[in-house]
Amino acid sequence: MIKHGAYAVQSKFGVHIEKIDGNYFTVVGLPIHKLYDMLKKLDCY
Repeated sequence: MIKHGAYAVQSKFGVHIEKIDGNYFTVVGLPIHKLYDMLKKLDCY
C-alpha cells in the first residue's frame, strides 16, 4: 500500500522477481552509484 507504483523487491515479494535490468539499489530507491559519483565530485569520498 505504500509503494505507489513500485515493487517491493527487497521484501517477500522479491521471490517473484526473475530479473532486474540496471542497478538493484536504484530499483529499491537509492541510486548508490550516482550518490558515490556526486560525493567524489564534492571531494567527500
